[in-house]
Amino acid sequence: MFFAKLFTVGALALSVAAAPLAAPLAKRSTSVATVLNDLAAQLDPVIGQITDVVGVTQDTNQVATQLSPLVSQAVVIIDGATSEIQSLTGLPTDQILATVDGAGTIVVGDLAQLLAAVLALVLKAVGAVLGALTGDLSGVLVALGPLGVALANLLRVVLALVGGLLEGLLDLVLGLIGSLLPIVIRLNVGVLVSLLRL
Repeated sequence: MFFAKLFTVGALALSVAAAPLAAPLAKRSTSVATVLNDLAAQLDPVIGQITDVVGVTQDTNQVATQLSPLVSQAVVIIDGATSEIQSLTGLPTDQILATVDGAGTIVVGDLAQLLAAVLALVLKAVGAVLGALTGDLSGVLVALGPLGVALANLLRVVLALVGGLLEGLLDLVLGLIGSLLPIVIRLNVGVLVSLLRL
């Protein structure tokens, strides 16, 4: 019995040792498109929580208080993506402009859609919060303001990095988020209003 167990353990060890090692997963190359794509996915749950705040209370002071930590989380995520995009400066153009799957170079319309998706995700949530409340919204606007600043920084970095490579990017983005521009004006973050030429 002892030898049978020893033989089984030894055979198992040999089969594991002889098994081929799994090939390491290929690391996806970072590009503006991959960062924006990942950003939308990372933001989605936090933005959902921001929108849900007005379902709990309509008191603007309580809403502002509940929004602050959620907005801070969203800003950290956006700022991280902004830094990641900025770190691409100086890399080869084909890497900066690689598609999400890395199979080619992204075209301006596709990149505009990725950037607009991030902007729309955040601005729709801001619009939902502001639209659900009445009265003095100054505290709520102050709580939401950092989102506008973070979006402005993201937009500024993307345009600085690829604006000269992909002409018309901002115009396409504006066309895609046109219905949300009144929310930008209502949020009244000067740097974002200026970047979007409003």
